[in-house]
Amino acid sequence: MTTNTTQPTRFLSVDAVRVVALLLLIVYHCTAMFQPWANELGWIQNDRTLEILWLPMSMLNVWRIPILFMISGMGVLFAMRRRNNGELLKERSTRILLPFLFGSATLGPLCSALDQHAFGKPIIYEFSDYHLWFLFNIIVYVVVCIHPFRWLHNRPHGRPLNGARWLLRTGWFVPAFALPGMVCFGILQPKDFAAYFHTLHGWIYGAICFALGFVCACVMGEFQQATLKFRWHLSALGIGLWSIRVLELMHIPELHSMVNPVIAFESMVWMLAVLGHAFRHWSNGFTGLGYASLAVYPVYIVHQPIQNALALVIFPMPWDPWLKFALLNAGVLGGSVLLFEAIRRMHWLRPLFGMKRPAAAAR
Repeated sequence: MTTNTTQPTRFLSVDAVRVVALLLLIVYHCTAMFQPWANELGWIQNDRTLEILWLPMSMLNVWRIPILFMISGMGVLFAMRRRNNGELLKERSTRILLPFLFGSATLGPLCSALDQHAFGKPIIYEFSDYHLWFLFNIIVYVVVCIHPFRWLHNRPHGRPLNGARWLLRTGWFVPAFALPGMVCFGILQPKDFAAYFHTLHGWIYGAICFALGFVCACVMGEFQQATLKFRWHLSALGIGLWSIRVLELMHIPELHSMVNPVIAFESMVWMLAVLGHAFRHWSNGFTGLGYASLAVYPVYIVHQPIQNALALVIFPMPWDPWLKFALLNAGVLGGSVLLFEAIRRMHWLRPLFGMKRPAAAAR
């Protein structure tokens, strides 16, 4: 197999979106602990809620996980340019499957134990993927899609990719990219669109976004131009669709079956808008991106047990909820970064948190 050395193997703008998306997930998780339904999810809940915080989070939650699947699909293309199928599977297993298994055997059960303690339940060890569930989705997508992806990769000017280029040039890429998700949600009609965790619609929509990310990476030049051109139109459309959702203008019996497909359309609009703005402002990355790219994955892996432990300490205090929210976010991020700094200095521990050993990273 001949590697195409004329194309970049990384896009700093895509790396930047990955960093921001994972950091936003940490804030999202902290915010969920201040909602009146946190206990229903089995999460520790503050006694005084901050429901106003869910307004911006409701904008985020329809694309926070899907965009990670899309970026993961792009990452397969970048890796495929440097590796054969066997090497790619080995690399993805080391980077994704190993941290998933380690985290589900250690950090996930720790999170569950802290929840059990908070609710006064007996502490029982159980294998739990907790906040790492989407890593298993990604590794399954890689295994299932690697051969079709290689087929596309080896036919850069075949009909499928030329069709994608045509869509991107005409502007019809927005409804075309959104259509598979709209069909998925229109058929399955989940009660909660954003409940991707261990759900059928979560698996299917994740696969759609993953495959779409690979296709977009294959035609990255046209994809960049299209999202750059339409980024403000997409942003305005996303805000409009979010406003309709927040104001519950579609929550009438006659439109009930259309709610999920419309949210699926909104989800795709947001992802394309975010990537368009990233291509515009982060084409050369941002200050500290190198460090953030290395840190954000292990920081995300370790943040949840730190969050649960801090909640047990902070929430019983008779403080203003806004102060608690600020302290929780600062403590989770600060504690996670400190733990990352310790982990990265222990070379034997790095692979368990998705980091290469120094010698491997230098290659």
